[in-house]
Amino acid sequence: MFKVSALLVSCLILSACHSDTANPLLTHPPDEAAKVIYEADMATQQETKVYGWTGTLYDRCTRAPDSFTNPFTHQDGRTLCDKLFKDIVENARRHSGYENLTLADLKSPAVEQKLGRLIENYFSTQGQTDHIPGVNDGGN
Repeated sequence: MFKVSALLVSCLILSACHSDTANPLLTHPPDEAAKVIYEADMATQQETKVYGWTGTLYDRCTRAPDSFTNPFTHQDGRTLCDKLFKDIVENARRHSGYENLTLADLKSPAVEQKLGRLIENYFSTQGQTDHIPGVNDGGN
């Protein structure tokens, strides 16, 4: 019984250590975090030659990963998106304050909810913030 209790307590401690409160995408200012994802996404597009066309890779993989499925090349969209997410994380880690970003951080539904619109706004203005509604008010 003691071993089971110790294991349960250990699991709870580990899950508490990596919560959304430790996610740099949620703890940094929203406009900064969105720009980091946008820039990492653009770098990933350049490196992989895979493009979102109508938006960022992040948005496309978050909302419709199967849209990358290609039956002619036997490419599975979800598998490709997993690789693209990893590449986005690696590129985002180059930014100060985001060195410890994890795949789980990027894929957190709270990130999409909080930053999704801002990231797409960066895409639609090619990274400019001068005329983006919601950037200075946290996306509201």
